Amino acid sequence: MSKNIKKNFYERLGISDDSASPSEIKKAYRKLAKEHHPDSGGDEDSFASINEAYNILSNPETRAMYDAGEDVNSYLTGEKKAKKRLCEVMNYVIERPTFMADHTDVIVRMREEINETTIKMHSDLENNAIEIRKKKAIKDRLKKAPFLEAYIAETIEFLEEKEKTIIKDLECQDIMLELLSDSSYAFDEDTEDPMLLERDTWDE
Repeated sequence: MSKNIKKNFYERLGISDDSASPSEIKKAYRKLAKEHHPDSGGDEDSFASINEAYNILSNPETRAMYDAGEDVNSYLTGEKKAKKRLCEVMNYVIERPTFMADHTDVIVRMREEINETTIKMHSDLENNAIEIRKKKAIKDRLKKAPFLEAYIAETIEFLEEKEKTIIKDLECQDIMLELLSDSSYAFDEDTEDPMLLERDTWDE
């Protein structure tokens, strides 16, 4: 992995030095997350990109793999990947400025977020399949333009890899929902929520 590529996650957080401490990484993330959060008028893709970088660099194990030039995604498979994404979903839910809910509602909102994302993934998968069919039809008609045919062939290969990625992501979504259905993830309903207790004193 080249140095520029290896630095990419650091650069996403505005950090040029990959020797940055965990606290420096966290501080940089919080600043950017606040700026780019969709509920504050930020761009959703930028916010997701920032979260991806932070989730890799804030974990000592994945950060070490990333710095060594290893494929971090290969580490994040199956249930481990689903748990990582659940952490990202929970973080997204509770950091929304509008979030003021009791503990049990965290799980409810996480399920809603996962279901909404799953619907979008199915739509992306369908649109991707349409693009593959269109480009294959075009490729078959470019026999007299080999350079264009080669370009379309590369594009088809990219779209087919994208299809595989979406399918794997959908499998991960199912695991996430299965994990949330586990009763051990539920909060005690009679637990007093310090967030709500603190909120009750705001207007005093």
